[in-house]
Amino acid sequence: MPSQTSDVIRRHLEKNLKRDAAFYPVRTLTGPRQSGETVLARAAFPRHAYVNLEEMESRQFAREDPKGFLARHAGPTIIDEAQRVPELFSDLQVAVDADPAPVDSS
Repeated sequence: MPSQTSDVIRRHLEKNLKRDAAFYPVRTLTGPRQSGETVLARAAFPRHAYVNLEEMESRQFAREDPKGFLARHAGPTIIDEAQRVPELFSDLQVAVDADPAPVDSS
């Protein structure tokens, strides 16, 4: 059972993530392993698509065809374990620079 303190921290972070979504097309959530980043992201943005780059097929697709991967996940998407494909960030930056408007994050 989560402590009252962790519930308060989670609600505070979730509020900030949602607020920032109105201004930034991409947000990064980092933390130590197993600290709840995925749970927090999915709770804050339940309508977003979700892809996990721990899954070998998704990771391979992102590595071999980063533009195609980003095109497939063009809408609001949570990309979990994105550090597994660091080269993806360059193509993500190019895509965001081409269209920097935040997406609807409701």
